[in-house]
Amino acid sequence: GANLKMVSLLAPEKDLIDAFDRQYKPFITPELLAEWKADPTKAIGRSTSSPYPDKIEIASVNKVSKKSYVVTGNVIEVANATKGTVTTVSVYPVTLTFRNVDGTWLISALER
Repeated sequence: GANLKMVSLLAPEKDLIDAFDRQYKPFITPELLAEWKADPTKAIGRSTSSPYPDKIEIASVNKVSKKSYVVTGNVIEVANATKGTVTTVSVYPVTLTFRNVDGTWLISALER
């Protein structure tokens, strides 16, 4: 979840594609990465300078099969407040599907 703030969805296309590779490639399947590169509107990340996504709080984890789990949670968006404090300003739900790919659990689908 902490990597979400490192991907500006408003960046020029080349910068956005580079950010997907740097920040998301270790965590998502090659298919999902290709889908997001082809249509960045399907991706998740930072939409504005503030607020920005800080983390994903997990609500549930459900086993679908031996090699697949569905995880529901909430993306917590924060903004810097006075005196250096950080305040939650927005929360929105996400559903992540994880798939075991060659022994590594990767996100294979995301729904908002």
